[in-house]
Amino acid sequence: MSSFMDTLIDTQKQDMVKPEGFQELDAAVNADASQRGIEKSVYTLEELFSLDISNEKCLLDPLLPGEGLASIVGKPDSGKSMFCRQLALTIAIDESHFIGLPIHAKHHKAIYVTTEDGIAATRHCFEKQYAALKKYIRDVLNNLTIVFADTKTTDEIRKELEDCLATDPVDLIIIDSFGDVFIGSDSNNNTAMRNTLKLFSSIASRHHCLILFVHHINKAAYNSNPDQAQVQGGSGFVQKVRCVLDLRDSDRSEVKFISVTKGNHLARKDKETARKLRFNENTFLFDDTGERCHVTEIIPMFPARQRKQYIVWSDIFREKSEMQRKDIVKALCEQYGMGERSADQYVKEGLKSSEKHGFYSNPDVAGLQLV
Repeated sequence: MSSFMDTLIDTQKQDMVKPEGFQELDAAVNADASQRGIEKSVYTLEELFSLDISNEKCLLDPLLPGEGLASIVGKPDSGKSMFCRQLALTIAIDESHFIGLPIHAKHHKAIYVTTEDGIAATRHCFEKQYAALKKYIRDVLNNLTIVFADTKTTDEIRKELEDCLATDPVDLIIIDSFGDVFIGSDSNNNTAMRNTLKLFSSIASRHHCLILFVHHINKAAYNSNPDQAQVQGGSGFVQKVRCVLDLRDSDRSEVKFISVTKGNHLARKDKETARKLRFNENTFLFDDTGERCHVTEIIPMFPARQRKQYIVWSDIFREKSEMQRKDIVKALCEQYGMGERSADQYVKEGLKSSEKHGFYSNPDVAGLQLV
């Protein structure tokens, strides 16, 4: 009997072992909770009403709240980092508006955390933008702090932020990008996702600032209109952040669309409208065109030729030089969320010049121009 019980207990212990990355996450969450232990978290309604606090103002009115977590998402190379750099710089030099919207900043200071770009690339981008904004007041340069975190852990990044905020409050913290601060091995694990976000939510709450994450959409969404379901990380990410901005390309490199797929503070009409922006490739600056459209109209504006170019054929063919149509169709359905009939038609039209004896050549290998 004792042998049976010992085996049962050992089995239960094994079942309780947490997945890789969760030990680090639990330790960080517990340490953070301990640090916040002195904060009051339970109120009666009377106590809540008696608090001497004013209504929160949006940092970028009405798109971004003044406090909490938010995110800007899009496909790679859509301009998310440029957009965020300009927003941080605009706040730091005390501009009153950004992309035509009013800024309500208290400290006129920001922190930009980059986990991808190095010193040379980051300096180049900020120099271009700063020169184009023509606000040559050297004192304001100290209002923007850049943290280079390509080799730092999430815990080290949080410590850097806490050290900066201890003596110098800011309005905005940008973390570019979220994937590098996520703790865990599976970004679709809602528990790991929410626990990671809690670590940064506590910073935003204690220091009364907004933390804006640069993040990505799923590959299958590249040809779809903006929707919060397209954000990488499953529902755990979108549910925890207060606002999600979606930045999209158009058929012209200088035209972008910004919309809100989640905004707890926004009216429905604001979440159904996309703002048309102009991006200057020489100055790296975004400007508002004044034009608006419904979010469902963004992708239909693309000519068929431009929509076809969004397929990354190397992801379909992998290292193969040619594939049969049925295999390409299957890959398109799995990776881009297409229906079988649409995928089949896409192959017939987009790869018809590369077909030979029932096999289609890899466009990336053959160098074909899509029709």
